[in-house]
Amino acid sequence: MLVAVGMLHLLTLFTGSGNNPWVLLVGLAVGMPHGATDLLGEHGAWNIKAAVFYGFGISSLLILWWLWPGWTLGLFLLVSMMHFGTEDALSRQWSWLHAHESAVRGGLIVLLPSLFYRSEVLELFYMVSGLDWSEILDPKVIQWGLNLWFIGLFSLFGHAATQWSSWERVLQTFMELGLLIVVFRVLHPLEAFVVYFVAGHSLRTAFKLRGVLRSNWLSVLSLTLATFGAAAIYHYWVPGELEMNGRMVRTAFVALSLFAIPHALWRTWMIFKR
Repeated sequence: MLVAVGMLHLLTLFTGSGNNPWVLLVGLAVGMPHGATDLLGEHGAWNIKAAVFYGFGISSLLILWWLWPGWTLGLFLLVSMMHFGTEDALSRQWSWLHAHESAVRGGLIVLLPSLFYRSEVLELFYMVSGLDWSEILDPKVIQWGLNLWFIGLFSLFGHAATQWSSWERVLQTFMELGLLIVVFRVLHPLEAFVVYFVAGHSLRTAFKLRGVLRSNWLSVLSLTLATFGAAAIYHYWVPGELEMNGRMVRTAFVALSLFAIPHALWRTWMIFKR
């Protein structure tokens, strides 16, 4: 993660821009393929049930983005918090500690950018949804949410310390959270999210699935690019004038949502089935 931050600062030095939409597009394209492994079958080329679920989910989301972009962005944020929290948590799944850790990890991704860079987040949300989120992200609301998050963070230390016999795991959890706080403080929200998504969430998952990704790299890459294509088509439906940078940001976030929401729901269902 520190290497990724260093690379972004080098890019800023050469391009003169600390808010490069290409960083977002390329970063998401690199981080998304692990989600495509849901569609790969154990004994055949494809998992038919997953393919049908993803197809229905992506089609439905495109319609939702067209009709209710604000609500769809809200849904995307809530599902992202749930998914990132549950997948990155180190505690045993379906335990109270896992729920506690998941809430703290997931909340960090949305709350801290809104605290540190509220105006930038409002601009991003306007690009994506075409709506003004200033009332929803009112400073008082953010402060209230942040107070709850800090209560969750400090109580997590005691909760983890009493449940885990290994202090190394407790230390690892809080070092990861501390590093993420620094990343979201020093980087623009777009860049901070890419660093977290690629060097944190996706890298950890890709390492677990490295054999599958290596064997099916062409399939997962094709599915990822197809998702970006579906998001690009969305622009033909949506009126409004956006500069190229704004269109790239919207394409990237819509593309991520088309994959992330079905992926999060499918992963949660598969975990629950066990």
